[in-house]
Amino acid sequence: MDTWKKKWQNRKTKRLQIGRLVYAHPAEGQRYYLRGLLSHVRGATSFDALKTVNGNPCSSFREACEHLGLIEHDRTLDDCMTEAATFQMPSALRRLFATIFVFCEVTEIRQLWDKHLASMSQDYRRNQSNDAAIEQMVLRDIRDMLQSMGKDIAGYGLPDLLDTDGSDDGEYKEVIEEREIGVDKEHLDLFSSLNNEQLAGYNDIMDHVMKQKSQIFIVDGLGGTGKTYLYKASLIIWDEVAMKKHQAVETLDRSLQDIMGCPLPFGGKVVVFGWDFTKVLPVVTRGTRAQITDATLLRSYLWEKIRKISLTRNMRAQAETWFSEYLPRIGNGTEETIGDDYVRLPNGIVIDYTEDEKAMNKLIEDVFPLLHANAKSREYMSTRAILSTKNDHVDDLNDKMISRFPREEKIMQSTQRFLVVSMLE
Repeated sequence: MDTWKKKWQNRKTKRLQIGRLVYAHPAEGQRYYLRGLLSHVRGATSFDALKTVNGNPCSSFREACEHLGLIEHDRTLDDCMTEAATFQMPSALRRLFATIFVFCEVTEIRQLWDKHLASMSQDYRRNQSNDAAIEQMVLRDIRDMLQSMGKDIAGYGLPDLLDTDGSDDGEYKEVIEEREIGVDKEHLDLFSSLNNEQLAGYNDIMDHVMKQKSQIFIVDGLGGTGKTYLYKASLIIWDEVAMKKHQAVETLDRSLQDIMGCPLPFGGKVVVFGWDFTKVLPVVTRGTRAQITDATLLRSYLWEKIRKISLTRNMRAQAETWFSEYLPRIGNGTEETIGDDYVRLPNGIVIDYTEDEKAMNKLIEDVFPLLHANAKSREYMSTRAILSTKNDHVDDLNDKMISRFPREEKIMQSTQRFLVVSMLE
């Protein structure tokens, strides 16, 4: 292109030039399939030639791609939904259905809808017997999912959606859902089970909530001290804030001030942070100890405005007195260490390492005693776990565990292709 004369001209170089096609997303429909044909069909001189396969004209670029084996047919999407229906909950099926709409090009939409409506609506059928009402409930659910992905359900050829639930009265769906949330009786009964530290913190927080006074609280306590018990009030709660960089907290502060039009911290809202500084701190890539500490909330301008509520009594490990005392010593750095990097564990919780498999077998036997007799017990299996820091160790443990289960091992093969195969990129 001659930009000065604004006209095309022949290349001056004689060497072979290879052009590059612009990327197209599968959701772009015919443009995506056209790109695939241009990449694989040689010698075509027109669009009609691209849509001709073995001398037979096709009605669309997609159909031509299907005949050439470049993409999968709707049957693959149907098989995907059918397989998922065997083990997924109806809500997960509805999300999968919406995802297929957004990221795949479905030819027979109504056929796919009619076939899988029953499996996507099983949960609604427990309390509703009217088929038309059930269909509308599923449609509204899928509409909300499509909207969250920036799509409109009206463009997919599904049955008409009748907004008879009052969801279009000007209020956001999230607001309506929040107002419909019920309060469990066990949450109401938590008040009577608070210890003195928790009760003092609860009263302080609720006093600011009821009087609508701006205040930032931080609940400081080790794991098991009952911080969650204080998280049952109408306020903004951010747990494990010690793991977040202070810039993230400050962003929320500025956003709420802007939204509420109020210069007070967090726009005048009552905010409660859950905090355990002895846990993992914010991740700073290749950061030094000073840089990691500098990224915490301690270095924020908000820290001076925070009121601290300290919890010291471990409610989760009341029966294990030694552990309740041992854990704070680890966090405070007063426990005996080996150099600067290692903590000496009590002998009672250590299995001596050996080169053979004796130590591994003893670990399994201690955590899963009488495994052969209890392998089918859901409660037994769900209340035990072995954690490891490396995937290789996890694989070894899994192999040893599986070999101890009664019956023979079965290997389930996964499908080789999922949804639309992206062979056109």
